[in-house]
Amino acid sequence: MSLELRGISSGYGASMVLHDISLAVAPGEIVTLIGANGAGKSSLAKTISGLLPAIGGTIVWDGERIDRLSTAERLRRGIAHVPEGRQVFAGMTVAENLAMGATIRRGGRAASGVMDEIHALFPILAPRMGDIAGNFSGGQQQMLAIARGLMSSPRLLILDEPSLGLAPLLIAEIFQLIATLRQRGISVLLAEQNARAALSIADRGAVIENGRLVMQGAAHALLHAPGIAERYLGVGVASAVDPAASGRMAERLRACVWNDG
Repeated sequence: MSLELRGISSGYGASMVLHDISLAVAPGEIVTLIGANGAGKSSLAKTISGLLPAIGGTIVWDGERIDRLSTAERLRRGIAHVPEGRQVFAGMTVAENLAMGATIRRGGRAASGVMDEIHALFPILAPRMGDIAGNFSGGQQQMLAIARGLMSSPRLLILDEPSLGLAPLLIAEIFQLIATLRQRGISVLLAEQNARAALSIADRGAVIENGRLVMQGAAHALLHAPGIAERYLGVGVASAVDPAASGRMAERLRACVWNDG
């Protein structure tokens, strides 16, 4: 399934935030949105998932217009959104958080089968199912938030600032996980300030400034574009660009990520 934004504009009340955004995400593709804080990345993510209404333009998903559909209906059709700030249910257990993510599942898949996939992606979850999510660290909660988003069996996962506030080694783990989702056929739209790490795993990138799409292209080309390097690539984890280095970090972290501070 493919996503296509055609001239999308949106905002909050009388305040327009996004202006004439046109962007596509192909099946099995990772597209990253990069830009400064307040550029409009989160607003675009919310507009796609239905949390923020589109004022102008259309959103097409698998050939059908969806911008007038509810958030729940978009989720039923395979679009899941993991918001900025993790927003896990702090007073609930891991199992209860995951169950909330499975309230609406695409295609009526059995929750048990989805849970098996979650345990394969997050092997440390199984022994922690009864633990309270609010007691977890930031990195642990981000892993849980992504897992909860995957419980609906999405075909497109929208991730809003998944590396925010995390230590560099955990950022490497998060981005390796995102690359793994592509291998499973899940498309990813990644809104991220950490431009270097995001572009290192993405197929394509799009730059947002002041609510407008000012540049887009192949991720590897944006990594070496002088204007992008000067404005955005000074912030991030340089080692995340090296897939081998990222993999080595991830292997060291796999057993201990749930014990981070």
